[in-house]
Amino acid sequence: MCFRSTTALCGIPHSGGLSQQARAKREQVRFEAADMFERGLAPPEVARRLRVTRASACSWKHGGSGARRERPGPQQRISAGCRHRAAVQGQ
Repeated sequence: MCFRSTTALCGIPHSGGLSQQARAKREQVRFEAADMFERGLAPPEVARRLRVTRASACSWKHGGSGARRERPGPQQRISAGCRHRAAVQGQ
């Protein structure tokens, strides 16, 4: 499904309602979680220490929102039709 808006075009994720400052803080928390996972801590312990939900910690551990060293990028599959429409609209 394609959306025509300034925040979402062809399913590309937008800010999720968070300010740029809040997104940066959330990314920092994910990086801290990645460090903890590398040290062998389990998701419930990471959640407790970082004051996040267990669901978030589990998601980061298993790659849901990307507790990774590199900057997370979009993980969505976009149909060829959506890519074409986005390219045409961007010209």
